[in-house]
Amino acid sequence: MSNDGITTLPRVDNHFGGCPTCHKTDGFLNIGRDHWFVCHRHRTKWCVGSNLFSGWREQDEQRWQANRYRLAGYREIKPWFSDDAQERLEAKFRANRANPRDECPF
Repeated sequence: MSNDGITTLPRVDNHFGGCPTCHKTDGFLNIGRDHWFVCHRHRTKWCVGSNLFSGWREQDEQRWQANRYRLAGYREIKPWFSDDAQERLEAKFRANRANPRDECPF
């Protein structure tokens, strides 16, 4: 905790993955409830889920259509994770599945 009473949490880099080329992200765009992280430089996109962030509720169909249009030429990819982050995600995925042999989508 800092002197002003604000707790500073450690920053988690690439929690939702990164571009496989540069390992970075430019954030995400919503298309309806779906959240698409992007790398504009390499024109890549990856969906991290639906309804994880509430901001999509404050957007309208016009915004979603603009986002859909912007991402139309982007290549959907499997996101990059640092080795330890990938292992943690896969372990968490398998722990929440009835069949641990299900293929991990990331």
